[in-house]
Amino acid sequence: MSHSRTAASSILATLISAALTACCVAAASAVRAQAPGAASPPTSTDTFDAQVARGQDEYLNACAACHSSDLSGGEIGPPLLGRLFNAKWKDKSAKELYELTRDTMPQGAPNTLTTAAYIDIVALMIKSNEYKVSAPVTEENAGGVVLAP
Repeated sequence: MSHSRTAASSILATLISAALTACCVAAASAVRAQAPGAASPPTSTDTFDAQVARGQDEYLNACAACHSSDLSGGEIGPPLLGRLFNAKWKDKSAKELYELTRDTMPQGAPNTLTTAAYIDIVALMIKSNEYKVSAPVTEENAGGVVLAP
């Protein structure tokens, strides 16, 4: 009896993992399929708040399924705000956060969003954690943006 329960648990875990990976891949594909310009890079006349708004849209499409719509974390994805996030990212650069996010997310389909989408999602995380940033984050300036409350 215990062997069949173990086998059933293993099959269930595999099915759940496959479904979650498919969900993340589908979300990434949906973001990539958006009309050109949907995630345009920040311009010199752009504002940080406009960037955060774009990041919110991108986040809801590509990240919320695992990390929850309010960045508080889900069954799979850790929280992207709060004490634990701040302990890990305090005094690191936005570039480090961007590179980790780009290289590992969405789970199962890393580096599938546009550069602008990843940067805008990082801006959302910066704003949600109340880090002191007011100008738009760009790929060029992200190394000089320190994540400090």
